[in-house]
Amino acid sequence: MIYGGSTLKIVIDCRFMNHSGLGRYTCEIVSRLVQFSEHEYILLLNRDEINQGFVDACQLDNVSFLYINAPMYSIKEQFLLPICIPSCDLFWALHYNAPIFPVRAKYKMVTIHDVGHLALPNDLSFFKRCYAKLLMYTSTHFYDRILTVSEFSKREIIRFEKISERKIAVHPCAVDVNEYYPVTDRTRISAVLKKYSLPDKYFLYVGNVKPHKNILGMIKGYAEFFQSKINLEICLVIVGKKDGLLTGVQGLPALLKKFNLEDKVFFTGFVDEEDLPSLYCGAQAFLFPSLYEGFGIPALEAMACNCVVVSSTAASLPEVCGDAAIYVDPHSASSIAEGLTASGNNAGEMKKKGNERVKMFSWERTAERIRALIGSFAV
Repeated sequence: MIYGGSTLKIVIDCRFMNHSGLGRYTCEIVSRLVQFSEHEYILLLNRDEINQGFVDACQLDNVSFLYINAPMYSIKEQFLLPICIPSCDLFWALHYNAPIFPVRAKYKMVTIHDVGHLALPNDLSFFKRCYAKLLMYTSTHFYDRILTVSEFSKREIIRFEKISERKIAVHPCAVDVNEYYPVTDRTRISAVLKKYSLPDKYFLYVGNVKPHKNILGMIKGYAEFFQSKINLEICLVIVGKKDGLLTGVQGLPALLKKFNLEDKVFFTGFVDEEDLPSLYCGAQAFLFPSLYEGFGIPALEAMACNCVVVSSTAASLPEVCGDAAIYVDPHSASSIAEGLTASGNNAGEMKKKGNERVKMFSWERTAERIRALIGSFAV
């Protein structure tokens, strides 16, 4: 290895490659970064959670793979990582779940997408909250450089961890317009709707079931929209694992029964990624009423697919969506209902703004900026 030269030996922890937003960031950034052949990359993977498409994209002469078998967020991984990570110039953790104990790296860098566990402590058990605080403290105070995905997250990291602003660099997420794009073939859209037994008219939500996603608030907002009888034909489609939604969101089945929405709210279960553009394009609007987001990639996905976005005013979402979304108060069912109603007005103008907004974000530009940052460690 050449300290002070141009060639670096870099170990990147890619074990979160299958974890929704974390996985998207990992796959999109790392697969582009390794294409630049000036450095040697060692990608740390978990044998039990492999994204074969990502691995295939990284099969290059300057890339090798290192496997570890330990659950994420476990005590076991904290003991294994310092042993398994080889001597290197730079170790980069793509999540705050970074090694607590020293690793054999001259420099250490970490990406922190958000600090939701600090801002919303009641969403975790006491033990998980304490462990998360330890991990966050270690990654912010004992790592040389911190990357994050929005100015909002940067402010939150500084607010909770009291570290210097100069230590943090913002490199935003994006959307791949080769994968998310307007589907103009109605036959294709109809085929996807038929595949998942969905109605022709629907509002769409795509996301997981964590409390900050505000699933119950979304249902209440839709219920108020439905009760207004403005358009009784429009249903609500929730993309995500059905079992997780029905059991992971306390009170959801009772809420659906209370508002007589059992036949108006559809749960798709698992959806093939190649079907998402058709689902976005077929929707009346995409609803994103989250209480806390470090970035909010699904909003950009919807815009790239020519879908009107109804977004929460919370956290990073106004920063990401700009003037290309209809904003609602995520704590108010009435506000959400009003946003759904408004989504039918000036839809063409909102879609046009969305198309322009998407152009402001690029995985290629972000990868290039991170490449330049990594290069500074070689000086």
